[in-house]
Amino acid sequence: MGRYVALLRGINVGGQHIVPMADLRACLTDAGYGDVQTYIQSGNVLLTVPRAAWRRSSARPSTAG
Repeated sequence: MGRYVALLRGINVGGQHIVPMADLRACLTDAGYGDVQTYIQSGNVLLTVPRAAWRRSSARPSTAG
């Protein structure tokens, strides 16, 4: 298993499009990530990804281009 940091851009900025951190954690947990923790209301997330899941392209976080 690997421990990763996800830095989600544009989360809860300026009081618009508020994403509750509990909902974000639940979404990532449901997607198969483990030990999901969020940092304040920033959208920064710590999570664990099992190696088998990391190999599947659908389990990889996408990157901004």
